[in-house]
Amino acid sequence: MSFGRVVQLLRNALCVLKALLEMQSSSSPLLAEFGPSSALALFPGMEHMCILNTLIAPTQFIAAVMGITNGIRTVVQSTRNSSFLCTHHALAVTRRTAMGRGPLEADFFIVEDYLRVAGQNANTALYSGLWEAACGVCFMYLTANSLHIIELKPVIDALIITELALVYFLVLMWRSLTAASARKRSNSWLVAWLTDSRSPRATEMFQNLSTQPHLSAFDAFQACMPALADTFTASLPPIAAVATEKELEDFVTGALDVLKAGRKNFKKSQVYFNLQTATEKCTRTKNIEFVYFWLNMVAFYGYLLGILTFYVPYPEGYLANTLTVGGFCTDWFYIAKLGLTDRDADLWGNFAGDLAWTIEPAIALFIEPGYLHGDKDKSRDRVDRGRVRVRRTGGPYPTHSARAHTRSKSASKSAKSKFKSD
Repeated sequence: MSFGRVVQLLRNALCVLKALLEMQSSSSPLLAEFGPSSALALFPGMEHMCILNTLIAPTQFIAAVMGITNGIRTVVQSTRNSSFLCTHHALAVTRRTAMGRGPLEADFFIVEDYLRVAGQNANTALYSGLWEAACGVCFMYLTANSLHIIELKPVIDALIITELALVYFLVLMWRSLTAASARKRSNSWLVAWLTDSRSPRATEMFQNLSTQPHLSAFDAFQACMPALADTFTASLPPIAAVATEKELEDFVTGALDVLKAGRKNFKKSQVYFNLQTATEKCTRTKNIEFVYFWLNMVAFYGYLLGILTFYVPYPEGYLANTLTVGGFCTDWFYIAKLGLTDRDADLWGNFAGDLAWTIEPAIALFIEPGYLHGDKDKSRDRVDRGRVRVRRTGGPYPTHSARAHTRSKSASKSAKSKFKSD
């Protein structure tokens, strides 16, 4: 169970409770201010804190520390991995090394795609780490806001930076969703490679896979032969260790040897089974990511309402004397606030964002593991006329994630770095 997800769930659940009490103008003791005589009033302004503030502030501080440290760590690691593999020279060396062994086969496109995606993922992780660290810094301001020791303007500015980070993560999540749809089709193209990697059709299929922005030859290979894919990555040196032309040549040669030797040990029936389960896992993952995407869209717009009410408030008497055309207001800020008053837009926007980011970690902690893994007890094998047919519900986490999920891992990580102001 992810500690970050638990903290996120607790923090936003408390914020949802606070928003509900505020919308009801409740005189609940949970909202009662401590007063200047309180022992907790260590700094000016802290006398306005309430019980819920004292519970929310520590979770925000934990999120701030985790965001800063995780972000810096990701930036350092991705910088090491991306410097050499992202160059055109590295791809040229890969192709030259493979051509020195003979005509290009499907195996080559798997290795080429593996190296290219490793470099792309490192670049994505670099920017994701920067945004995550920025969100962690912003969370320090949100913590100070919960303690009532800072003015509102810097808090709103910090929330703007968090919203910009969320835009970046939403783009990554959308790309992952798009890639998942294309990947379901690409898995079936591996049939030509099951018997002979030298097959012209197999080579053509993998070459097409390696040139499409949302498809991955390595992902398709990993979906069909997960055990061989694990052997492939385990028997080769870490990708971060490939930093020179000679090391890259050795890596490509070793990778091609592993693939050539490993394919001989797989039966066609087992590969068909892997294809079937990979397609099902891909569908399940796509469904979960679709839910996450729209929850984050709701959170983005909800917190945006708070920013609009602060920087673009209604002019005095606007709602009572607003100009309309055909019965509808034409002012963009009125439409953006959904016709709500500034107070209601702020309250309901915060509530929507808090609720969305409460549901998200709840799904990740309590629903996603069972949904993705399915019920293994229901899996069964059926033999019909000597051909193995396997029907299984669920399975381990989708093998196709070697590419797109690593990208959205920054979006997923993204989700862990998404934080809300009280």
